[in-house]
This record gives sequence, C-alpha cells and structure tokens, in this order.
Amino acid sequence: MERTYKYLPWFFVLILILAPIGFQKYLNRLALMEKQHFYVHFHAVLMTLWCGILIAQPILILQGKRKAHQWIGRCSYGLVPILLISMFMMLYHSLLVDERITLTDESMQQLFFPFTQIFIFGLFYLIAMKNARKPRIHMRYVIVSSVSLLGPTIGRIDFEAFGLPGLDWDLLVMEAFLLGFLLWDRLRLAEIKPYVQGLLSFALVHTLLSTGFQETVAWQTIGAQLSKFLVWVF
Repeated sequence: MERTYKYLPWFFVLILILAPIGFQKYLNRLALMEKQHFYVHFHAVLMTLWCGILIAQPILILQGKRKAHQWIGRCSYGLVPILLISMFMMLYHSLLVDERITLTDESMQQLFFPFTQIFIFGLFYLIAMKNARKPRIHMRYVIVSSVSLLGPTIGRIDFEAFGLPGLDWDLLVMEAFLLGFLLWDRLRLAEIKPYVQGLLSFALVHTLLSTGFQETVAWQTIGAQLSKFLVWVF
C-alpha cells in the first residue's frame, strides 16, 4: 500500500467510532434490556464485523501480510451480500414496519436516501473487487464504498442543536471526505478516478434530493414497487 495512505486505518476507525450514533436507539434499548427485532441485532453484528475488516485490511498490507489480506478479501465475497441483505432488512424494519406497512407518499420519500446509499455501497464494493489485482485502484474504490456508511450515522446527528443550519449534512460530510481524498491524490499526481466517480454519485443523489425527485411520480412508482418487494421478502 502507498505510504501516504499509512494512516488509512484511522479513517475506518472513525467510521466505527461514529457507528454508535447510527445505532443510538438500538444501544439505548439494549441497555434497558428491551426486546428488539432480530433484524436489528443481525445488522449491528454484520456492520461491526465489516468495520473490523476495513480496519484490519490496510494494516495487514502495511505489515506485508498479503496472503492474510487476500484471504479476508475473499471472505468478504460472502459477507458483503449478506450485509446488503441486512441493510434491506433494516430498511423494511425502520420504515415499513414502523409505518405498519402503510405505503404512504411520505414513506416512499423516506426510502429514497437509504436506498441510494445501499446502492452506492454495493456498486463501488463490486468495482473494488473487480479491480482486486490493481491495488491502487482497488483501495480507492473501497474507500468510496465505505464513505457511504457514514450517511446513516451523520444523518442522525442534530446539527441544529449546535447552531448550524438544517442542511443535508450527511451528504455534505460524505462529499467533503471524498473531495479531501481527491485533492490529496491530485496534489500527488496519483489516481483520482474512483474519487471523481464517487463524488459525482453523491452529488447526483444530493441534486435529486434538493430538487425534490423523491416527491415525483417516478420515484413514488419505484418506491412503491421496492416497498412491495421488501414486504414480500421480509
């Protein structure tokens, strides 16, 4: 791994540290010994495991343990699809179950952002694995994929309580991270294509949200079909 990325594990540690914010309701109920749905436990365990892998992988490369890195990478071929399923489980649980499976226009709108984050995570992970034999490109696509995990966490922070305006802070923070990585590599004349693609993806989602795409008939139709699919599966 490039020496300029020797501190990369700390970025993944940051994701792990911030994760309890996204799971605050879950942790509060856990502390109170309240009964929770299996989906929530399942997703929490898988996310913790995935964050652990993200931290371990660059450390293994820095220590020259490439075989261990490759073995864990192959294990992720099984883990990530299950993680994606758990994300859809949570989507079903948090929106459709809480809404008592009432497919309202509002619930359809709420599906848009989490669905796009799941899609971005899965897409860039797939591209990263496709480029597994090109370490420089592979690493950057993993970073882009991982940035999407910040969305549910940042989105649960009440920035207005800190005197900040009510903006799409989750997207702004994710875009800022990608822009930072992009500028870092641009100054070093390194590979920036993965970051450009990631930034454009988040910018597109941001633009669609800002222009109210989630309120259009087009998304309502897509969201309704997605909701029916989740109800049918889970």
